[in-house]
Amino acid sequence: MTRHRKQNRSRAAGFALLELIAALFVLAVGLMGALQMHNVIAAKLRHMDECQTAARAVDAEIETLRAMPFNQLADRENAPFVSEPFGTGDLVNFTPSLTIRPHTDANLKLKHVTAAVRWTGENGRTIEKSAATLIAERGTP
Repeated sequence: MTRHRKQNRSRAAGFALLELIAALFVLAVGLMGALQMHNVIAAKLRHMDECQTAARAVDAEIETLRAMPFNQLADRENAPFVSEPFGTGDLVNFTPSLTIRPHTDANLKLKHVTAAVRWTGENGRTIEKSAATLIAERGTP
């Protein structure tokens, strides 16, 4: 009878070891998934931060142009920004581009302004953000 009990214990101990290995494998797979998710989230947050920085630079340039006198808005094509973009030092290969054209209707005293920024994001891909607006001469109906 004691021999029968020893055999049951050794079999139970063997199953416990297999269960422990299986549990550790499942835990390891879960932890690896969590670490991978952390990396994906960190990359997405970096991308969102870059996009927000670029959008702020574009918005600031358009607001600077709106504050300028209308006669100083000279026509230009793919020119650098009038103001220095603030906080864009972290963006790789950051390139601002400003285009000012007269409106298609010459009777209207309007300028069509496009401000764009381009930079190299993660994995070497080029990203561009832009905004366009019309600026009118003050005091015109």
